[in-house]
Parts: sequence; C-alpha cells; structure tokens
Amino acid sequence: MQCTQCGSEQTQRLEVIYEQGTTTIRTQSTSVGAAGNGNFGAGTATTTTSGIQQTKLASRAAPPQRKSKVGGVCLLLLGIWLNWMGMHLNDTGWLMLPGMAALAGGFLLLQRATAYNRDVFPPLYRQWQASWLCHRCGCIYQYGQH
Repeated sequence: MQCTQCGSEQTQRLEVIYEQGTTTIRTQSTSVGAAGNGNFGAGTATTTTSGIQQTKLASRAAPPQRKSKVGGVCLLLLGIWLNWMGMHLNDTGWLMLPGMAALAGGFLLLQRATAYNRDVFPPLYRQWQASWLCHRCGCIYQYGQH
C-alpha cells in the first residue's frame, strides 16, 4: 500500500497500529501488616489495579467512539426521583418542575446519543477501518482516496 501523499510503502492500517500499541493491564498485590504498641494486631489487604497502557501512535490511531447514554439515563433517574418525591411530599411544584426538566433533558440526551450511534458512528467506524498511516510523512488517508 503506497501513501497517497508521498508514495512511501511504509504504511500501516490504523486498526493494526491501535491494536499493537494498546495493552490492557490488570495487577493484583497482597500486603501484610502488623501493629504493636501494647496491642498486637495483624492483617492483610489485597489491591487490584486495572487500566490501559497506550503508545502515542496508538492513541492517534484510535477508532471513533460511540456516544455514551449514561448522562441521559442519570438525568432520567433524577427526574423520576424528583417527581416521585414531589408527589409523595404533596408538593405544589418546587420538585416537580426541575423533575420534568431533568426528564426532558434525559430524553433529549438519550435521543441524541441513539441517533449518533445509529447514523453517524457506523460510517465513521468504516472510514477508520479503511484508514492507513504513512510512517514516513505521517499522513492518514483512506485507501483509494486522495
């Protein structure tokens, strides 16, 4: 595969660069301790650490991400809770109004995330899968496009 900008054959698909430069880390360690000062005590603790280690090149080659629905779900739950509290406290509106606003905001965020994930994300992801990086000039291009 030749770079469309400089003609170099030192090219690689973004998907391969991302996979090669991304590592999932999970470690577990156990600590033992003892205490004195008149009272003796001992114990152990286990610590688990997890994360992702990524090269700068892999970060540059990362795929597009779907939009999260967590914010919309949280707003919906807040709206439900505020409206429930308002009804059970015989409220005249001081909780119901913000509750309705939270419900509307939650529905809006969920609708936007759903539309993005359905309509915008798939072509972006296909474009990413067809993208190459030239290791000579740094150009990112799609195969067959100039």
